Amino acid sequence: MDDNPVEQEGNANNREQVERLPALRSLHSRVQSFVRFVNRTQRSVDVFWLNYQGVRQKYKKLEPREQFKISTYVSHPWVFQDSETTAKLVVNSEEVFFPRPWYEGAVQDGQGIQGPVSPRHVTVYISIPLYTLKERATQVVWSHLRDPRDAYKLDIPAVLMSGIAEWAG
Repeated sequence: MDDNPVEQEGNANNREQVERLPALRSLHSRVQSFVRFVNRTQRSVDVFWLNYQGVRQKYKKLEPREQFKISTYVSHPWVFQDSETTAKLVVNSEEVFFPRPWYEGAVQDGQGIQGPVSPRHVTVYISIPLYTLKERATQVVWSHLRDPRDAYKLDIPAVLMSGIAEWAG
């Protein structure tokens, strides 16, 4: 063990910095993945890559039924939202997409990869999640308000008012 107090302090600072990073973030760029994102909604979709600090980086806007191919990495999470309402969208019924290795599925019967293999783009479908009635009502009312605080002026159930406050906050 090193007894150098300056080095120990530096290590403690590094640990604190790492501990402050969000759990949902890109970790490294080692194993490639090839993906085809397909917008199955009638809405415009913002596609975000979560960078190494966990910050959303807008990568592309997909119009309804549009698709695009991308080369990414296994440890790089992706999230999607409605461009207009910012409502979360899902891929393969999940809120966060984690790419799989490009060679997954190329290994046959435990034999390993035999001969030349072209990386294939895995198709990932972006869709609208199944909302509860309360969630959907909150979204619709919220979309008609200029200021979310105006919800408290409406003659609607308190549960919707608080839902709108949470949605906007």
